[in-house]
Amino acid sequence: VSAGPVKPSLKASGVFTCTARLDGQPLLVVGAISPEDDGHFATASLVLAPDRVTSSAVEAFTTKTGQTAEGRCPGNVVLVVQPDTPIGCQVRDVATKTITDVTVTVDGDLNATFSFG
Repeated sequence: VSAGPVKPSLKASGVFTCTARLDGQPLLVVGAISPEDDGHFATASLVLAPDRVTSSAVEAFTTKTGQTAEGRCPGNVVLVVQPDTPIGCQVRDVATKTITDVTVTVDGDLNATFSFG
């Protein structure tokens, strides 16, 4: 998401954080204003595609078990999380209908790890 060039009316420089909402979820925004009154903003949150998180969880489960599966992770349009915050998903073995909880954790470099419980 980009707002284009920003010309803040603030006369102080520094770094600040604020929270916005994206698809009803809190999105942490970090802003910086230089002494020249230039504003720069970036999100400190991860904005993920729920279907990609789900497919990654299913793939990890299939790799671990060798079983065909389908899954469900939270989020409709987007999933907003802080780096290293666990995401609770569920994966269902297609053959046995057994449901397994899968925790997906994504770091700030978008590397995902999976734990099964």
